[in-house]
Amino acid sequence: MALTVIFTGKVPLATSGPNAYYQVWTYTVQGSPGDFIGGNQRIALALPADVDVQDPHRYPDVTALNGAFLEKDTTISRQYAGKILSSPSGTQSISFVAPTAQADRSRRPPAVRSRTSSRFRRPRAAFSPAGR
Repeated sequence: MALTVIFTGKVPLATSGPNAYYQVWTYTVQGSPGDFIGGNQRIALALPADVDVQDPHRYPDVTALNGAFLEKDTTISRQYAGKILSSPSGTQSISFVAPTAQADRSRRPPAVRSRTSSRFRRPRAAFSPAGR
């Protein structure tokens, strides 16, 4: 299974108030037919633990976050922003809420994690909340 991850864009979470600091970041994950089985399969982006990713359940009115989850692992320096797939489409979108500011990270891009594979695979496109 080879997956390609592409930074799609970011939009403001709010125009004013405390949430104006945040953006909804969206990435497109493309796979070959059969890569995504669907039916409650989970797919996630591994992000550095120091990125201020917000719990998607705090924003129930943001449709891009439907099916989204955030898993933070305190024993490692990663967190997983992802979604539960509802269909086996070969293209999926993953959105999460993080600060507007971008960081320049010189290390390798995070991995994509899927429940159909126990291995992490590096995407061909570099991505992080610093996505370019």
